[in-house]
Parts: sequence; structure tokens; C-alpha cells
Amino acid sequence: MVRCWSREVDQRPDFNFLKKQIRVLSKSHGNNEDSHEHVTLTEKLLNRMEQYANELESIVQQRTGELAEEKKKSEELLHQILPKYVLLILSSCLSLCSNHNLLT
Repeated sequence: MVRCWSREVDQRPDFNFLKKQIRVLSKSHGNNEDSHEHVTLTEKLLNRMEQYANELESIVQQRTGELAEEKKKSEELLHQILPKYVLLILSSCLSLCSNHNLLT
């Protein structure tokens, strides 16, 4: 369970692994009716969390696509309005600024 809180996404377990682990843990604590209801509740909670995570991923993908479209539109507009040499100066300044931010 500690791996769930890892800062590295690749080190976090997926929902299927968590479901299996919870089933194993619940079986090791006994199979009476109370534990069966608890497993069902836990599985329902995990299913909801998995659904929520999938929905969030799709929203992020959608918003990322929208952001890329808007960035493309703004760049096209700048190319229409500004002379080419001004765009070159701006792009070089932006790259210098981003490199400076990486160092600080």
C-alpha cells in the first residue's frame, strides 16, 4: 500500500493489483459474512476509484488537446500580425527565459 503514494507514477500499483491484494488480505482474515460484505464494499470503492481515475485521464487528454489547439491558433495569429524577425527575437527570448527558469 505504501507504493500507492509514490511520487513516481510508474512505481504505483494499478487497480487490478490492488483488488487482488485486498482479496488476499481479506481471505487471510477469515471468510465470515462480515468480511464478505467488507470485501464487496471495498471492491465497489476500488471500482469507483478506478472509474474516477479513468474519467480524470480522459478529461486531462481532452483539455491537453484543447490547449494545443489554442496554442496553434495563437501562434498562427502571431505569424499573421508580426514580422518574421520579431517572431524570431521573441522565440529566442522565450527559450532563454525558459532555460534561465530551469537553472534557478
